[in-house]
Amino acid sequence: YGHLGYRFVGASFTVPAWMPGVVCVSATGPDDSLASYSNYGPGYIDLAAPGGDFQRWPEPGWWYDMCLNTYALVLPDGTPLVAYAWMAGTSMACPKVSGVAALVASTHPELGAQQIAEIVMQSAEDIGRVGVDPYFGHGMVSAYRTLSLVP
Repeated sequence: YGHLGYRFVGASFTVPAWMPGVVCVSATGPDDSLASYSNYGPGYIDLAAPGGDFQRWPEPGWWYDMCLNTYALVLPDGTPLVAYAWMAGTSMACPKVSGVAALVASTHPELGAQQIAEIVMQSAEDIGRVGVDPYFGHGMVSAYRTLSLVP
C-alpha cells in the first residue's frame, strides 16, 4: 500500500479472535475433521463446531456435507421470502457455540461471560490430538456435556 501513500509505521495488527473475551471457533466437516476453509493455529482456536464442508463436490449428494440453514431471499419485485439453503462456513459453526453458551446463561444467570466460556470449553469433546490443539482448541462443543456439567 506504500504506492498509495499509506504508511503503517507503528501500526499494530489485531485479529478479533485475539481480543480478550472472544471465543474463537474452528469449523468441522461431516467427519469431524477440520473444514477445508477453517482457520487454525496454536493458541488461536478455543472450540470447534460443525460448519459443513464441500470437499466432495461435485459428487452426488455433496450438499449433504453442508449445514441446512435459513436463508433470507428477496424476489425481484421486493417480496421477502424465508427459504432454506445448504451452507458451509465458520458462520455455521459459531452460532452452535453461541447457542450452547446461551443455554448455560439461561439456566445460570448468575454466571458471567468468562465463566460461561470456561464451562463450555471444559465440557467440549476432545477431538484431534489429546488436549488443547491448534485445530479444535478444547474440542467439539457439546450441549449435552455442557449441561451435564452445570445442571
